[in-house]
Amino acid sequence: MSKWMWIYLYKVNMNTNGRSVCPNLCGRSFKHPVDMKYHWRKECGIRFNCPLCEKTYNQKTHLKRHSALVHGVIPI
Repeated sequence: MSKWMWIYLYKVNMNTNGRSVCPNLCGRSFKHPVDMKYHWRKECGIRFNCPLCEKTYNQKTHLKRHSALVHGVIPI
């Protein structure tokens, strides 16, 4: 997402206390857009699921490494 999209998400999810609530409804709120961006990308947001087992990862490269090491699948 672009920088402006994160700022838009931050403003749209603003509560009455002047803090922005996580768009995934986990209950966390943030004072600064960069804090919400970090939380959403690393802790609460995008997840990559292994199709062969139940493991999930927050970065696609971690899923590729897992697939190669554990399942012997070489990513394309």
